[in-house]
Amino acid sequence: MARVCLTLLAGLLVAGSARAEDADRSAIDEVLEQLKAKDVNERMAGIRAAGALQHPKLVAPLTKLLTDPNQGIRDLAVEALALRKTKVEKKKAALALMRRVNALKKKEQQPELLRVIDALHDLAQKATMKPLLSGLKTSMDQKVLEKRVMAAANVPDKQVIDELIQLAASGRRNNSIRGSALRALRYATGEKVRGGADEWRRWWKDNKKDFQPIVVADKRAQRRAESAAKEEKRQERRRNKRRKKEEKGDDN
Repeated sequence: MARVCLTLLAGLLVAGSARAEDADRSAIDEVLEQLKAKDVNERMAGIRAAGALQHPKLVAPLTKLLTDPNQGIRDLAVEALALRKTKVEKKKAALALMRRVNALKKKEQQPELLRVIDALHDLAQKATMKPLLSGLKTSMDQKVLEKRVMAAANVPDKQVIDELIQLAASGRRNNSIRGSALRALRYATGEKVRGGADEWRRWWKDNKKDFQPIVVADKRAQRRAESAAKEEKRQERRRNKRRKKEEKGDDN
């Protein structure tokens, strides 16, 4: 009898799993159709849904929407790609966003460019580390320069420290590049080394072997999460104050 019950239970679990997979597949198919819709609002709804889902099939259509004529669509696609979780999907998303960085060259495109670089920061992929640090120019807008260097610094890999030290050394005659590289070194390592590239090179020689980039990256992420939570609380207090003020005004 017990064996029969176990058999029935196993059958129910398999059936339940199959139904769950069918439901997931149906949800993905529905989102894929929305992402191809002609209606802007429907495409937006599809991107928002895709942001909450994780599936390899979603990366390509989201990448295609990075060049959509509608600015809102492009921004949502960037956000959805930044939310990829698996190693393969994150790399594909990051490479697609890096291509977008290279395409956004006009001054009026800078706000969009900064959002794309922020997404690359959050994805933190080694494949985009060198591209972010290459081609930096003295004529480049300081915000763009700083964000590119910081996005590279967020990659949890020892190689980024070598690259940033080299960048700091090559930027000796350019304060903006040198300053960005030194700030990025502090960000990437969690350390405050006094001086320039030479001092960082000496510190790195002594600490490279035991340095754990993943541990440092986790601490960075935790600090960002705590900062975001505090900011949300501040915003909530402001909203409450405004609401109370408006309610008081209505009473009068």
